Amino acid sequence: MKSAAAICLALAAASCAAPPFDPPPVLDVPRLSGAGPAIDGDLSDPCWQTAAATTNGPAVRILWSPGALHLAFDCDDADVLCSGALPHDGDLYREDAFEAFFDGAGDGRAFVEIQVAPDGTTLDLLHLYTAEPVAGENGVVLPSVAATDRWCLREWEMPGLRTAARRREGGWSAELSVPADPAILRRTGALVFGPGTEIRAQFVRCDHPGGAFVQTTWSPCVAGCPHSSPSRFGLLRLLP
Repeated sequence: MKSAAAICLALAAASCAAPPFDPPPVLDVPRLSGAGPAIDGDLSDPCWQTAAATTNGPAVRILWSPGALHLAFDCDDADVLCSGALPHDGDLYREDAFEAFFDGAGDGRAFVEIQVAPDGTTLDLLHLYTAEPVAGENGVVLPSVAATDRWCLREWEMPGLRTAARRREGGWSAELSVPADPAILRRTGALVFGPGTEIRAQFVRCDHPGGAFVQTTWSPCVAGCPHSSPSRFGLLRLLP
């Protein structure tokens, strides 16, 4: 069974001649005002009406408070693939899932990955590079760097992370409260999120229509390689 990294390398090699991508998107994120979301997978919380919303890729809404980033994901899907058999920190992308990546320093050297499945199963993963994550023209970190200096730490757990997912007729949704964790902020010198903070981010929907694997990203990148393309992450700007 091929690993995600092996699949990414194969796809990247096949995409070397692809035309350049559009610049990564930028999203201005308002501060949470009033009560925060319940984090139960139900997106009826009033606060989501004032959230920033992506206009391409997965449908994601975002708010910030000093202690957390608050995300809502929603998708229409008549055939949700979710067996309930995948464990915490398993390869959730093998079934339907939502993925979010956050890089506080913005240089691709350290970033977190969070995945949520339709049944609420999660993965939290810390990516570290011990050398400069030099990428090719397609944005994917060079295989020579990834082979020796890339570390994917599944044993890492994000304290305070809260997630929930909910199935509905014709689709599913998820809510996340991502804490101001040192893995995101320590290299910036900050302890909490604040106005003016800029965070590189990527959002991904994994879908399996008819047994195929379709990965939709907020910021365009080589198919199957968002985790290996930190230079392609978009930008979140936290507003006052």
